[in-house]
Amino acid sequence: MSFVAFRQNKNVRLVQVQDIVPNAKMGKLFREKMEGFRNLSSGGGQIYYYQSSNADWKRGMGSSGYVLVRNEMVVDSLVLKIN
Repeated sequence: MSFVAFRQNKNVRLVQVQDIVPNAKMGKLFREKMEGFRNLSSGGGQIYYYQSSNADWKRGMGSSGYVLVRNEMVVDSLVLKIN
């Protein structure tokens, strides 16, 4: 998916890989997915934190997390929260 299409109705901000930090409350499978996402990002690209608009959260379609973008295309995502 193109990043332009993905970011519609979302708040996004550029972050660094070191901003993605696991914590003890996360399950083992999620920590493994997070580590895989971090490793994939070492191949280049930009990482963005995203959060759906308030309207999407109210409609039960909200999400937040991280996406890895290369050449204006979303190549991976790490979803932190959905409703």
